[in-house]
Amino acid sequence: MLTPDRIKPYLLHEDPHLRRAAFEYFYQSWSQDPEIVPAILESGDRFGEIKRAASGLDHFVCSGPTIDLILDRLTQTKDLAMHIGFRDFLLAAPIDLLAARAEQILEHPGLDKHSRERFRRRLEWREGSGEHLWEKLQDFSRQNEDVFDVDNVDIDYANDLVLALAPLDFPDTEMLRQGIRNFEEKQSWLGIFLVDLIGERRISEAVPDLLHLIHSQSESDYLLERAMKALVKIGDLEIVRLVQSLFPTADQTFQLWSCDLLASIKREESVDAILALLEVVKDVTMRTFLCIALGSLFSERAIPVIEQQIQSGYDNTLVTLESELLVVGDILGVELPDAEKWRQKRAAAEKAYAAREARWNTADTRFSGAEWANTVNTLDAPGAFRPEPVPTREAIIPTHIRHSTPKIGRNDPCPCGSGKKYKKCCGRAG
Repeated sequence: MLTPDRIKPYLLHEDPHLRRAAFEYFYQSWSQDPEIVPAILESGDRFGEIKRAASGLDHFVCSGPTIDLILDRLTQTKDLAMHIGFRDFLLAAPIDLLAARAEQILEHPGLDKHSRERFRRRLEWREGSGEHLWEKLQDFSRQNEDVFDVDNVDIDYANDLVLALAPLDFPDTEMLRQGIRNFEEKQSWLGIFLVDLIGERRISEAVPDLLHLIHSQSESDYLLERAMKALVKIGDLEIVRLVQSLFPTADQTFQLWSCDLLASIKREESVDAILALLEVVKDVTMRTFLCIALGSLFSERAIPVIEQQIQSGYDNTLVTLESELLVVGDILGVELPDAEKWRQKRAAAEKAYAAREARWNTADTRFSGAEWANTVNTLDAPGAFRPEPVPTREAIIPTHIRHSTPKIGRNDPCPCGSGKKYKKCCGRAG
């Protein structure tokens, strides 16, 4: 299995498939490597993908030199989406690093009044006690107890409180664990913010509690996202062990999120767990998700297993495993027997997609379902190559805390029409 240092050079690779796979590798794992963001920015500039890069920075750590790069970007960019991506990444940086540049930030022409106020707030809370900040977080949760739409809550305010509490020792670990155990009895914003705080503090003792939340609260997509983020940040091997033991008898929602969780913890133990699960899981769709996760870990042990799944059949409405395996083989330096045939099919699919996109942009409209079906059918379906996986699993609709706009499942097709997964496209900015 390749180490992160072996994957890092592919962020600047000429081949876009390898470049994007490397980005996804670090994005999935919430990488703490301070060299990743500068490499992403360089890659974005070099290959004309800077807007996409800006929207995914929230998964990475911000160092002092990186802050200087982002401040320069805020001066240069005129694109609103890029500006928001750079601004939010900057304002979530470690407060000690930001404080050292306080005057520069407060006078920066690229930051609006709200951003400056948020920065002043973080500076003020830097001096606050754990008890005082904890009371503010509880008050904020109570004020919003009857608000169920994420878009109607000042999440930045809560996130900043969580960041202020993270380096402190109050509330302690047992208080946090008890708080999320009580979440099932009374769902609340406070429970979600406690999940975030556990993730920021990387509290390994809370792993069973977080996994229980995912297992029991499968209808709250927003909560699942927060719990997933916390677990990946913790990264403890106990996560892998528990997921492997719970997976076979869990419901489909837990299994789907577990596949992403195993893919995000870049350890040999994750490879072991997925291979063990493939020995007992019979459902073709779930086996396909497990193969996707296995490939994202870049282990040579993945190659024969995924090849066997391709031969025996997989759910080709979710992904093109041949295309996924091509990337794995190229990064590992393993030449696959059918590589040339698969490359030709992938190129044909990408050409068809580009033509479809050009027609869409020219006509300023989307293809009808029939037109898209005709496009796909020309690509040797079934098993035809698509430019990116296009899953069809039913979207999870949260029953408590939700978005006011229709919620899109993270593995669902992106509504922008790109043909990519939402989490790999516009969902990166969320």
